[in-house]
Amino acid sequence: MKVRLKAFTLIEILLVASLFAMLGLAAFSCLSNGLKLWHRAGGLASEEDVAMFMDRFCSDAKNAFLFSQISFEGEEMKVAFPTLVWTASDRRSVRANDEYETQIGKVEYGFDMDRKAIVRRQANYAQSLREEWGDPQVVVANVEHVRFHYFYEGKKEGTSSASGLELPSAIEIEIGLIQELNGPSRGSVLVEDGSQGRVFRRFVMIPSGA
Repeated sequence: MKVRLKAFTLIEILLVASLFAMLGLAAFSCLSNGLKLWHRAGGLASEEDVAMFMDRFCSDAKNAFLFSQISFEGEEMKVAFPTLVWTASDRRSVRANDEYETQIGKVEYGFDMDRKAIVRRQANYAQSLREEWGDPQVVVANVEHVRFHYFYEGKKEGTSSASGLELPSAIEIEIGLIQELNGPSRGSVLVEDGSQGRVFRRFVMIPSGA
């Protein structure tokens, strides 16, 4: 009695191998496209954060004013100035029934190198006099660098540092975002570490500046 051995033929093995190869290629293509979309969405979110930061900074700069007890402090990667802040009401004030109120205070925008982010801090009037701050809030993440440049009326060139009771007439802001894509994208520039990133600049006028 002859025993027949059951096994796959060469053609069947080749068909199965081709099928697995096609499935693997399709899965890799879906994963690659998903990662690209995720990176693009992250980049758009960072750009939206920059736009919101610029609007908030412009609002604070618009309300900035000269005040003898709160000085202006400007550095290349940090700036602080007196302005109107929205803060919790003082229980001893006549508006104690309101949870929040607008009062004289101070805001600070700076670059946190450890977190690679722009952070904002604010202080109410009492905190400003004591040189104390509230908790920092991240306003833009995924940041490579931040530069502030200060301009005064009557001077053609700006400066990277300024301090005192005199406010500048304008501040130029430069923000470089880290771009974690595998290749250059439209509008990208090389930042300090050689990685791909995008740079945003804006000129902010201060109405009460000198």
